Amino acid sequence: MKKSLITLFLITSVLAFSEINVKKVPYENMIKSDDGIIFVEGDSAPYTGIIEKKSEDGRVESTISIKDGKLEGIERNYFPNGKLKSEMSYKDGKLDGVSKVFSEEGVLLAEAYFTEGQPNGVSKEFYPNGKLKSEQNFSMGALNGPAKYFFESGKIYIISNYKNDTLDGKLTEYQEDGKVLQELLYEANQLSGLIKLYRDGHLEFETQYANNEKNGLSKKYYPNGRLLSEVIFKDGKEIGILKGYSQTGKLQGEIPYNNGVIEGIVKVYYENGKVQEESTYKNGMKNGITKFYDENGNFLKQANFVDDKQVD
Repeated sequence: MKKSLITLFLITSVLAFSEINVKKVPYENMIKSDDGIIFVEGDSAPYTGIIEKKSEDGRVESTISIKDGKLEGIERNYFPNGKLKSEMSYKDGKLDGVSKVFSEEGVLLAEAYFTEGQPNGVSKEFYPNGKLKSEQNFSMGALNGPAKYFFESGKIYIISNYKNDTLDGKLTEYQEDGKVLQELLYEANQLSGLIKLYRDGHLEFETQYANNEKNGLSKKYYPNGRLLSEVIFKDGKEIGILKGYSQTGKLQGEIPYNNGVIEGIVKVYYENGKVQEESTYKNGMKNGITKFYDENGNFLKQANFVDDKQVD
């Protein structure tokens, strides 16, 4: 017991001595040179010790650890209620190690790891309720690897992937009920590959992308999964025939495109496959004769158009 008491006394004495010898100076006395070295007024040597910033009423707002004129160790910032607001680790003047941000209620809001001033490792954000908001992977300042984002309920919102700070690979966005909202493919931050959009869990639209523009076959679907329309795109513009279908799968219409503009004969069909209407388009507008037919294919009437306006 005697040995334990002596040991405790020695430890207490060392701690007390260390506390006494740690220099603390007010924030207002801090001077930073042009090259970023920290000094204290009246002292020609770079400062080593603690910088303490206080409010007008004497409350400690922050403490900053300095060694040889550079940030070294822990910087802590506090809320007016005295609770910890943030805690950052420094080495040789740069962020190094874990940094944390808290709410006034003491809930962890953010956590990130740094190396030589650069985010390096897993960074996390949290909602005020403590649930994970986002999780990203960094490699010396650049996003690399999977990135996940969450609803406040904790359900997954977005899963994506980064390469050298750019979106690369598959990005999936979800509704809060877990149903897929969209599936995108990226290459060097540009849409590339088959893109899919959903509504209430059902595929609504899919198209091929290249160089961040629609390039290739594009399809739209009814809620029952049947094809609604299809057309080919080139550099973001429709080319060729757009075909539209009824919910029973029958051809409902054909619209010819040239470089994104309707050009040629537009046809509308009855459910039995007979032509209902034929219209001539030029420069995206009705120009010429439009003919109308009954369900048996018999001609009914015609009308003449100029720039979408009927002239007879």
